[in-house]
Amino acid sequence: MKLTKQILIQVIFFLLTVQALSAADWELAKNKNGVVVHTREVENSPLKEFRGKVLIQASTDEALALITNPSTYTTWLHDCKSAEKLKINNKNEWYVYLLNGAPWPVSNRDVIFKANLSSDDKGTTTIQ
Repeated sequence: MKLTKQILIQVIFFLLTVQALSAADWELAKNKNGVVVHTREVENSPLKEFRGKVLIQASTDEALALITNPSTYTTWLHDCKSAEKLKINNKNEWYVYLLNGAPWPVSNRDVIFKANLSSDDKGTTTIQ
């Protein structure tokens, strides 16, 4: 179950860094052990973006406790060298700096992203 939580959190984290776009462009890349991954081309880039979904046995509060606390990222996010909140606008909006390791000959990658947390009447919580 710990591995499943880690996968969900990693997928959600990376989804924070991309805009939500039309589902029609996404292609199924993997569907294994309850993890579904879709990819699509990115204009003017050799890299593809991805999104993933997985169902886990954890409360929303448990998942949010990890996702909203960058000091934990190095323990569960693959190749995360460091992470910190740069700015907190309010309890639902913040900026995070992340340093991701990369294999030689690629340099490590810096990322700054803005996270927006929202919940609806049905109990669905979304971070974009």
